[in-house]
Amino acid sequence: MARLPHARLTGRGGRALAVRIEDADVDGVRASRANRKPSLRTVSGSAGLTLIEMAVTVAIVAIVAAISTPSFLSFIQSNRVQSEVNSMVNSLQLARSEAIKRGQSVSICPSSNGSSCLGANTWNVGWLVFVDRNADGVVDTPANAADLLQYRAPWAGTDTFVATPTATFVTYNRDGFGVNLPGGAVTLAAQTRPVSAQATRCIALNMVGRQTVQQSGVGACN
Repeated sequence: MARLPHARLTGRGGRALAVRIEDADVDGVRASRANRKPSLRTVSGSAGLTLIEMAVTVAIVAIVAAISTPSFLSFIQSNRVQSEVNSMVNSLQLARSEAIKRGQSVSICPSSNGSSCLGANTWNVGWLVFVDRNADGVVDTPANAADLLQYRAPWAGTDTFVATPTATFVTYNRDGFGVNLPGGAVTLAAQTRPVSAQATRCIALNMVGRQTVQQSGVGACN
């Protein structure tokens, strides 16, 4: 703490009056200045984003969303169709292996109820794997529960699944060969609606019983 010197004043009659100047608390003045609140300009300058900064941020987010949304949608579609196609591959392999194991024909056909064939080329409605002793693609009536080997429920959504050339059933004989394929080969194409070439998947079947999954543009897959 600094102390200021005394001052001497001369008054009326020659009398000297000593006036003492009180101590000045210099440190207190400094502390008071340090504790002052920042000005409105300082506070407002560090409070957050300005309107322009916020507008730029929103624009960047919108651009990124516009770029990434189509790719994300295509990714979802591709995964869904691939899962649907894999399910059919598993059923075809089951039909072939059961035909070899049982020593008799086994067929797979479109079915919406799990007990009879539709006789239509709309495989997305579901399908049925069954013992087909006379290889005619028709479930015997009355159906023997032991002959109904597997049923897949209809697909959800609008994806389609059709065969080219048209095939309303596929039959494997006791040797594991496909015996009713037009021209010896059939391609089952799974597609979204509207069609996305990137998401399209196909199963190529041949008379020796082989199943090959293909993407759009490969073989007869389109």
